[in-house]
Amino acid sequence: MRNYGCAMLVALLATGAAAGCGGEEALTKSEFLKEGNAICAKGSKEIEAAAEKAFGKKEPSKKAITKFAEDEAIPSVEDQVSGIRDLKPPKADEEKVKKILDAVDEALSKAKDDPSIFASGKDPFADANKQSAAYGLTKCAE
Repeated sequence: MRNYGCAMLVALLATGAAAGCGGEEALTKSEFLKEGNAICAKGSKEIEAAAEKAFGKKEPSKKAITKFAEDEAIPSVEDQVSGIRDLKPPKADEEKVKKILDAVDEALSKAKDDPSIFASGKDPFADANKQSAAYGLTKCAE
């Protein structure tokens, strides 16, 4: 994606997907991180492609960024979170993953309540990104 206001939106939203619980058999931490990071990387690419199509080389307006957040980015992040929720983290990490997921849910709630937040430069995913990175979900925290 080119260097314009939407780049921040992509970085913020794409990294919002953190971690969750589910599935039948617990994964090892390595497996969980590999699968979780793959989900986030795929979602980031999809958001970036949608932003490129929507904005091209032009600088998007605040209204356009807000609409993009509502129509493209937020639903994509919700899909990413859903995919990660289907993974079952290692038993020893369930509380860490729950805490990350709680932070993501809070950020998504803020973003859905006021998608114009991305046009203002504020990062509702800052806490979730920090926790995701510390846990090893680096593609979810870029």
